[in-house]
Amino acid sequence: MTEEQNLEHVNYLDKQIVQELCHKIAEDIFEGKEPMGSFSDHEENKLDSCLSLPRQKVFGKDLYPTILEKAAILFFALNRNHPFGNGNKRVSAASLVVFLHINDIILYATRKDFFEKTLWLAKTDDDLEIVKRELVGWLTENTMTKDEFQKLQKEIQDEGLKKAA
Repeated sequence: MTEEQNLEHVNYLDKQIVQELCHKIAEDIFEGKEPMGSFSDHEENKLDSCLSLPRQKVFGKDLYPTILEKAAILFFALNRNHPFGNGNKRVSAASLVVFLHINDIILYATRKDFFEKTLWLAKTDDDLEIVKRELVGWLTENTMTKDEFQKLQKEIQDEGLKKAA
């Protein structure tokens, strides 16, 4: 992503979005791989904690001041804090995509790269600051704003029309 989004208004995930979108996406995408369990099979306090992390403030300032830092800590928390009985990696991946999407950011990593990053996150023993820095770097390289995406699509379409002519 070439520029950081204005943070005057950030759309955050809540339990309803996680239940109706993220958990459902995780179930649908990974159907047949491994049982997911129902949304109701979650620990309320852990899920609340995960969803509140991107909103945290210290001395009146955002602890995670950029949209990509907020996305990274949400991805980390849902993946590692295990609020669900099963499917935490899947829900964390779906939640990352949804969080970015509702904030007008497109994740364009390959499926393989995204899968590997999700597994790496689940297994790494690195310090939180190192993990956060790695995730923010990866997100920076693999995201673009919806405006940038639409511009790129138009350029590709225009180039295709030139070649066809």
